[in-house]
Amino acid sequence: MVFNNKHRCLLSTSRSCALIDTLTPSAIPLQAPALALITLIAALGCHTQPRPSARPAAPIQQPALRPPATELTPRPDAEPQDRPQPVENKEQKTPDPPTSFAPIPDRRPGGFPGLAFASARAFAFNLDVQERPPCLAPLDERGERCVSVHGEGVELNEVQLKTLMVLLGDRATYGDDEGKCFIPRHGVVFYDAAGAPVAWVSICFECNHLRSAPELPAQRRADPMSGFTDLGAARLKAFFSALPLR
Repeated sequence: MVFNNKHRCLLSTSRSCALIDTLTPSAIPLQAPALALITLIAALGCHTQPRPSARPAAPIQQPALRPPATELTPRPDAEPQDRPQPVENKEQKTPDPPTSFAPIPDRRPGGFPGLAFASARAFAFNLDVQERPPCLAPLDERGERCVSVHGEGVELNEVQLKTLMVLLGDRATYGDDEGKCFIPRHGVVFYDAAGAPVAWVSICFECNHLRSAPELPAQRRADPMSGFTDLGAARLKAFFSALPLR
């Protein structure tokens, strides 16, 4: 079989072929079936498309790295667990004296205590002091318990209070010399119905005398021998020894 030299197959950019030339009449005549077969073979050869190239492998997706965990910043209103808690001040504040308290004078016209009182309480103080006591009385100038007073003291019952008043007012309690020192360790405070102090007595057995506010008329009358007599000292010591004071 002879083809005209003008018969050719062109590949287009789309990988398809087209028959752009035809057989000329001068070509060797072919039977129709043979011509159809040749045309079919040419079409199959030209239109056979190459296998598509394999798709490029998709890039491997790397898992996104999580940022390192950071500590959460507490809210301003959040209460941190390790924040030190305020420590309650356990130091006892000295209570203010009653509003009805008035400074106790050195002398009252009515004697001792010179005012009506509702109760009396005995105290021990200066127990650990050998000299220069911080307190010369169970009360300070503001009507508060002095710093060296031990405990709450002992409230005197009616019998005890009557006994004490007899001893303090008895002229036989005084009449001896007194020491120049004064380190009191026992005292009694008298209170009115409102709880305000109205009088006090401070006793020093080591120095053999007492002080009071207001002053005791029986002791003033014994001046200058205002120290305890032996009888007076013994009776006062027995009275305070019977009280549960430290």
